[in-house]
Amino acid sequence: MSLAICLGVDTHERPPMRRARDHWHDWGRTEPGLLVVSDLLDLPRWLGQTAPEGRDAVLAALARTAEHDVGAVSVITWLLVPGAVNLARQLADLSPDIDALVAGQLWLTVRSYRGDPPRRVAATGSWAARSRCRPDRVRD
Repeated sequence: MSLAICLGVDTHERPPMRRARDHWHDWGRTEPGLLVVSDLLDLPRWLGQTAPEGRDAVLAALARTAEHDVGAVSVITWLLVPGAVNLARQLADLSPDIDALVAGQLWLTVRSYRGDPPRRVAATGSWAARSRCRPDRVRD
């Protein structure tokens, strides 16, 4: 099973992403830094063209939003799926269920992150997920 499917973010029509798109402007009223794009689906392209400080500011704002709206967790995990897929590929020999293990750990890591400090947000989340999926922690 793919990591994105495990997280429910494999398509923009699945409930987590549909809900996130519906609430994007509401979240922007609380966290104006999110309104760097008018449509959530434009966010990955924007992040790819932006300096690290800008990316971190948006991801930290999403993390703060995730404190009170779990839909924002889905957005962050959606944005981190490419790195998580690479991580799962690197750890593939540990378990036949590595996609589910990495997806679950990514979800937990993102859910517990509070956006402080707002530096290297994506790297911090990916590193935490990787360290928690170490061979001595993975059991078949």
